[in-house]
Amino acid sequence: MMDAEGTVGTPVGPHSQRTTEHYLANGSNGEGLGTHRLPHTVEYTEEGVVEMVRCLNSSDACPQGAPTKPTADEYLTEFQRHPSAWSICISILNKHAAPQKPHYGSAVQSAPTELLHFAAQTLAAQARAGFPQQLSALLGNQRAAGGSMVVSDDSAVAASRVYAELRDGLLQLVFAFRDAPRPVLRQLCIALSSAIHFGAVGGDGSTGSGGPYLEPVLESLGRQAGTEGFLPLLELLTLIPEELCTKRNALPEDQRVPCLARCICNNTVDVLKAVESMFLQAKAAHDKAAPQERPHWLSILHAAVKTLQSWLAAICCWMQLLEGEQGPAHGARGMEDALEVLSLALHHVAEGQMFGVVLRGVTSEGLDTLQLSSECVVSVTAAASLLEDTTKGSKVDCPQNIMGLSQVNGSSGSTLPGDDRKDEGSVSPALISSIVKAYGDGCNTALAAAKAQPRGIAAFDAERLQLFAQGLLELAKTQIPRLLVSIAEGEAWLEDGGSAGRPATHTAETRFLQPYIESICELSRALLHHPSYEVKEVAVAFFRNLLNDIMGLMEEERRLASWRDHLRDEAAAAAAGSADTTANARNIEESLSDIECRYTRIMDALAFREPVLSRLFRPLTEAAVQELKPPLLALMREEIEYDTWQSFRTELATTVTEAAVLLDLERACNAAAAQLISLLKDPQESYISHRIAPLLAVGTLDSWLEIEARLFFVTTIANRIHLSITDSTERDSKGVFETGTAYTDPERNSFVLQLFQGLPQLRFPAEPRQSSAVYTQATDNEVASLFLHAAVARATAWLAASVVPQHQEMFAPLFSLLVSRSLQFVASLPDAPKDSNVHLLRNATEALLVEGVSSLVAAASAFIPSPGREEDSLGEELERSLADPRCATATLKRNLALFFSALQSVQPAQDYCPPPPCQSFEALSPRSPYRHPVLDAVEGSWPTVEKAMTQIQRSEFLYDVTCYGLVALCAQCRSHVPRYRLFYSFLQLLSSTFAESPTVYHLGALRSLQGIFSNSQEACVRRAVATALEGCVGTILQKIKVEGEKYIYSQPDLVGISTDCVNVALLHPLSAQAIVGSAWFKDLTTLVIRCTPTCNHPKVLHTYMVFLSRIAAWTEPPAIVHSFQVGGPIPWLEEASQETSAVIMSLLSLPFPPPCPSKGGGKQPPSSFLAETIAAVILALTSVHAAPQSWIGSAAQTILPLLRHSILEVATKKAIETALQALDVHIMDEHQKREFCWRCTGQLSMREMCALLQQTADDTKASYAFAM
Repeated sequence: MMDAEGTVGTPVGPHSQRTTEHYLANGSNGEGLGTHRLPHTVEYTEEGVVEMVRCLNSSDACPQGAPTKPTADEYLTEFQRHPSAWSICISILNKHAAPQKPHYGSAVQSAPTELLHFAAQTLAAQARAGFPQQLSALLGNQRAAGGSMVVSDDSAVAASRVYAELRDGLLQLVFAFRDAPRPVLRQLCIALSSAIHFGAVGGDGSTGSGGPYLEPVLESLGRQAGTEGFLPLLELLTLIPEELCTKRNALPEDQRVPCLARCICNNTVDVLKAVESMFLQAKAAHDKAAPQERPHWLSILHAAVKTLQSWLAAICCWMQLLEGEQGPAHGARGMEDALEVLSLALHHVAEGQMFGVVLRGVTSEGLDTLQLSSECVVSVTAAASLLEDTTKGSKVDCPQNIMGLSQVNGSSGSTLPGDDRKDEGSVSPALISSIVKAYGDGCNTALAAAKAQPRGIAAFDAERLQLFAQGLLELAKTQIPRLLVSIAEGEAWLEDGGSAGRPATHTAETRFLQPYIESICELSRALLHHPSYEVKEVAVAFFRNLLNDIMGLMEEERRLASWRDHLRDEAAAAAAGSADTTANARNIEESLSDIECRYTRIMDALAFREPVLSRLFRPLTEAAVQELKPPLLALMREEIEYDTWQSFRTELATTVTEAAVLLDLERACNAAAAQLISLLKDPQESYISHRIAPLLAVGTLDSWLEIEARLFFVTTIANRIHLSITDSTERDSKGVFETGTAYTDPERNSFVLQLFQGLPQLRFPAEPRQSSAVYTQATDNEVASLFLHAAVARATAWLAASVVPQHQEMFAPLFSLLVSRSLQFVASLPDAPKDSNVHLLRNATEALLVEGVSSLVAAASAFIPSPGREEDSLGEELERSLADPRCATATLKRNLALFFSALQSVQPAQDYCPPPPCQSFEALSPRSPYRHPVLDAVEGSWPTVEKAMTQIQRSEFLYDVTCYGLVALCAQCRSHVPRYRLFYSFLQLLSSTFAESPTVYHLGALRSLQGIFSNSQEACVRRAVATALEGCVGTILQKIKVEGEKYIYSQPDLVGISTDCVNVALLHPLSAQAIVGSAWFKDLTTLVIRCTPTCNHPKVLHTYMVFLSRIAAWTEPPAIVHSFQVGGPIPWLEEASQETSAVIMSLLSLPFPPPCPSKGGGKQPPSSFLAETIAAVILALTSVHAAPQSWIGSAAQTILPLLRHSILEVATKKAIETALQALDVHIMDEHQKREFCWRCTGQLSMREMCALLQQTADDTKASYAFAM
């Protein structure tokens, strides 16, 4: 056992040699590694820790005088940072450890689980951090003995002994707690795995070329401990690769991947053999055991499956890391080693008995067994696919392999470049065949059971179906498409007589899998009809994975085609005798031949895949329409969530659309379009008259919902492919929409045109309510009408641009339908409870109607005689809403959105020449040729706009529409808007309304305007934007002045975005020149410097750091001006930059305003803005609460320009030294301060400065974590 002092006693169960060095930490000699510990007034004892754990986890109320739960939580949190934590936790665990005799259990089971878990978790946390307290004790002893501050080689050897002793002691603890609750055992195994990893890197004697050999662990917990050691050993083996892959321990990044590689190469075969042996022994014991003993053996079986899955996942993770690296960054182990290990692992899995049992588990009745088996099968399938892909990819990269394979396969075609299963051996195909057969049998069983049930597939448990389908989803990614294509290739080979290119055995091996694959696809399609939308989404994901295979090939085809065209141009240039290309003519020909071969094979693969996948997707297309139908009653009763259903519907429609684009689904899609046209005919002659009217009489809405579903479906499809209907359907529909008129224009025979002709004649299930109607909740008919109105608006928004410009007569009926019928209907409905499905549906319908009106107006902009005419009626409706205090906020927001979106959508018929710039505002005359009709329409509606900006204080979300609507107009008419007074009126409104009701929408609009006009050459525009910026930022500064830092944390978005507006202005010389000399800019700089060191809000701190970096950048204006100069220097730009730089230099040299004097406080020495800026950055960098990853680059960009400046260099170095000296010794000791100052003031690049600052921040946090 390991005692409280860290001594390893007589081992329990597994035997290990006792070491002679004892460097485990105790409360008296543990110092932080490279740091000094903070003084503590609390003396921690084992009894106190036990009591606090009991108090924290007690469900009863705390008695009088007992510590509260927050007090206990704070106590235990501080305890975990204390040097005595390790020894106290070891003592707690030793008291409750199992005895050496086989009759254990009682001591562990009688101990409080919460206490054991807390102690084990504390050990695991310190182990993941690299055992800092134990190494600190080691260094402390060495310094006391030799007085050297440098760790010698002997120290490294001694450290490896520490890791070795920790490993041995933790190994005994793990075995002692073999029957403890799994969370406790897992935490102890985490600590042991960390000891193994850190010891391997440090070279403690259990390593092989820098990686751990696990043979001692397998010997101790496996062979010597017998079946008692199975569970802890499997838990440990699961965590060893998992901890490296997930980066949960503090192992250095440059050593993590080499350690993972050596761990895998050294131990994979032995681990898999041990796992197989333990699994088979546990399986035999489970079959013979009594019922009360079977759960123990079942847990061992599950642990073995998890271990197999963990090692396969680790190998795949290693290979993916190798693929993402350029060059040998991971040591000597490369892709060949990874492929060899993965091949050996899969070979062992295929030949062993364990995987056969796992495959039978995918149809198990137990959910736990089913889940673990499915996850394991997924891992094996993914590993086999990765092995095939990587092997083929390595062959494709070699030109001679490509040429050789093309000659062997001839014209038979291959599924992928370099695809030849014989070259890979039989490991992966054999595994995949067994998996497909197992899942095919399971699907056949499920389908047969579903046919015998009255409810069909709906009778199956949703959770079981989702777990079972995990393997189906993984097979659909790669293997099923490959097998289907291989079957098609075999059939083509047999039709050709089987002369050459493909052995008969290969064809037979794949053809017998075809019934199983068909069963898998049939069950996946049947899952669409399950009532659970989680199961439906699984079905969609299956077909999406099938589709991703061909989409990946098409992307590769486009890439190769582009590269082939480039090489052909190069070859043509070489043939023409170009001096640059003649010398490389031979290389170009070889590369072109290589690319041509690969392109041909890709096209052959696509040619085989297209008909195969088309056969699978045609039934899906036919079933999709019914699944797109809204579940009206379930939505109204809140039985399902609207967002969940909408997400499923969108994903299903998108999947079918992508399939229609890539595959041959034209007939099914055209049939759906023809049926929709038939449903939209005249009620006297149509399906609606004969079928829907009787159904409505008995209260059903299925036929209306079918129209909605088909309209949703064909809208999605028609946006990507051309739809057409049969000649008979076209003849039948001629007289329906245009009575007695025959048309011969080919463009008028399109499906979209006929659709738009029928939509205005559609009769909805419910009409708008009268104003005097009693406001009850929405009825079934009204909700169904909402769905139909949303579908009509969506069709208009998506498809209007393809028809309306060529058919002007369609604009008026569609506009009337959306504005006069749909909008009025939505406005007449009563408000539904917030976040209810009806409420969400109504909001979505309103948004779609706004989008539909906008798209319709934009499509008709070329022939609308007077832009803005349609906006007049919308403006009148908006004014009525503003004047009515009882108007609902949702209605007001809808009217605002309609009005501003219509303004944005107005497009002139031709481009207008921009007016010449002017330095002072000069309004355009009414007859000026530079007037813009869109801005004229906005100017005519400006009173309405002004009311909308000043009378919507009831909800800040209404500013979203007004602010961004006007910003979009300014961006759309960038060159003309400075000559209109409405631009300056808008800026004044923006500033004044922000002072009354500040919102992020004001600041977002201001930030956008700042970016649009930052480089404006009109001085009046820059002054106006700067004035608006001053008003908004001044409002924030005033509120911070009144409320203090409390306002920063209560309104972080307002504070952060207001500062970010200034950051945007500081990017360009002209906009920066307009603000840096202002008094408010100095006040903002003062505030940022004061608040940065203590700011613990990440977004605000990030914007503050960017602000300081922008100020530092202006000390060297050429670096900024260079990004705006294309060609020669720009005199006026350089002049503005020099002026801005001079103001910034003057600001940095000014004395920093002293803080408000406190009572009894001494007078602080004067300091400059420069010194305080440096101090703010360093203090923020060394703060525990800060997360510097997001702003470390800005911090480097603040310090480095100041250090490089010829005038500011000396003052900056002095400021750095002063700021470092002001730091507490517990944060950085004198040695660390000197090292930081020496490195920081050296000749560092920006990347090196970022690395230094990041390392400093990490060391500071380590000091806090290990010193407290």
